[in-house]
Amino acid sequence: MADSLGPGGEWLSLVGSTEGPAREQGPPRRSARDLVEAVEPVLELIELRSSEFDGSVAKAWQLLARVREVPAQPSTRWT
Repeated sequence: MADSLGPGGEWLSLVGSTEGPAREQGPPRRSARDLVEAVEPVLELIELRSSEFDGSVAKAWQLLARVREVPAQPSTRWT
């Protein structure tokens, strides 16, 4: 994904959220953790916020990220 963005390029994504009531229709659901784990190694997160699809009860994540100038560093969290 980052390969197709130029320097300073930004990526906006609207993704089905695990928030909200059960539903039989709509986009696949992903958690905020799913999104961060997929994007953070190659893109810098600018914003992640809860949203919803127009005219639908389906909740969504709106994620804005940009090409990293410096690679992400390993976490220093002790487990």
